[in-house]
Amino acid sequence: MFSNYEATPEDEDEIIRRVAEEVHKRGMEIPAIIMLETLNPLSFMGATMGRLFLSPVLPALGEDLGMKGEIVLQVFEKHSNIEKLISLIEAMTKEEKTNKAPSREEGKEDKSKKGWRRFLPF
Repeated sequence: MFSNYEATPEDEDEIIRRVAEEVHKRGMEIPAIIMLETLNPLSFMGATMGRLFLSPVLPALGEDLGMKGEIVLQVFEKHSNIEKLISLIEAMTKEEKTNKAPSREEGKEDKSKKGWRRFLPF
């Protein structure tokens, strides 16, 4: 729908950074890296399917949302951007491990949440 708009490299870097920060904030680095590595060969096809199914719906929710959705699809249809995202997530994880001071609370788990539910923010 917005095929005449090309995402600039600055837009791409900003979107990749924001996605990496959200993944890191939620503590989902390992599952995200596994998923991205697995689905990287299918990224172009996934973006095409997203355009097919989401492009008619997003402008109905607002012109701004429709444009941002098209930009995100453009960014993540490139294999190089997926690799940049994986590298950024790994760098954030390494940085946190080096900056993290050992504490007494380390090693204690939250026993109230078990399994995959411990990853949910609520």
